[in-house]
Amino acid sequence: VEPASLSLVAGASATVVARALDETGAEVPGVAAVFTSNAEGVARVSAAGVVTAVAPGVAVVTVTVDGRSAVVPVSVSAVPV
Repeated sequence: VEPASLSLVAGASATVVARALDETGAEVPGVAAVFTSNAEGVARVSAAGVVTAVAPGVAVVTVTVDGRSAVVPVSVSAVPV
């Protein structure tokens, strides 16, 4: 999963990319990833892995591919005035 973590300003977006790998480390094409956020009020994530920062705080995006999960911590800061 890339990136390993995200730091965003409220209103900004970034994409989390997940790849399924086989036992040799080769990428397996066509395997779908499922993205979820534990704090939708801080950071939302789309089915395509686009994370949108909503409000200041910390969220964790979980990415599940073929029964295996990884997490991406997301830190959201306020828009500078």
